Amino acid sequence: MLRRTLLGGTAALSVSLSHRTFAQKREPILPSVKLLAGFPAGGSIDATARMLADAARGDLAELVVVDNKPGAGGRMAAEMLARAAPDGSTLLVSHASAMTLYPHVYKQMPYELGKDIVPLAPVSQIAFGLGVGPMVPAEVKDIKGLVRWVNENSAKASCGSPGTGSMPDFLAQRLEKLAGMKLSHVPYRGSAPAIQDLLAGQVSCVMSPIGDFVPYIAGGKLRVLGATTEKRSKFLPDAPTFAEQGLPQLTATEYYGAVKAVDFDYTK
Repeated sequence: MLRRTLLGGTAALSVSLSHRTFAQKREPILPSVKLLAGFPAGGSIDATARMLADAARGDLAELVVVDNKPGAGGRMAAEMLARAAPDGSTLLVSHASAMTLYPHVYKQMPYELGKDIVPLAPVSQIAFGLGVGPMVPAEVKDIKGLVRWVNENSAKASCGSPGTGSMPDFLAQRLEKLAGMKLSHVPYRGSAPAIQDLLAGQVSCVMSPIGDFVPYIAGGKLRVLGATTEKRSKFLPDAPTFAEQGLPQLTATEYYGAVKAVDFDYTK
């Protein structure tokens, strides 16, 4: 479902920019474009938006800037796109959950897919991991060890996520049921602040995109006990997958993509 939803909107930006790359150089489509990112700097959405800005600059527009508008799991930025002038000068870099999961989680949504905003093009595909910090003893090296620790330390057992209703939130809830443990959910305004609290020992674990953990692995500041990839990630070769640990139900990926206001056509 996630793949179909985002791939359905690829015909505009991706085709246009790839054509411009190999065909005769033409003038940029727009003078400037603002890429909204619904999460703080330092997280995977922010990194994706900045790489997209670098790639689009000069073809899509002379000036492409990233504007971080964290809040409500990315819904605040999506609402800003829905209210922006449909002149193509504002785009959103979003996870697929904002299009596919949120309408079924929240009774009231500040935007409507297909009416206010539509997916434009997929940008990247990401997987998730469960990371633990200094609150969890070093001898806990896998999910079974975490379950034992959680059951013995229920008052400390908490799990951060980038936001309520996000894919990491659902994966953490699924893990609780499958593994037989109870974690208190702590929603954040993105992965970056969640991981900072994990490193500070404020939460015991965080479910987040794998890339957000990588900078802290080498220094031993945190450990990833499970990954949602089918095979071990080349970025985290020491982290076992959930499937390796008897939890193939937690094999999952999600797309990040560019989203546009309904009325603007970038192919013209």
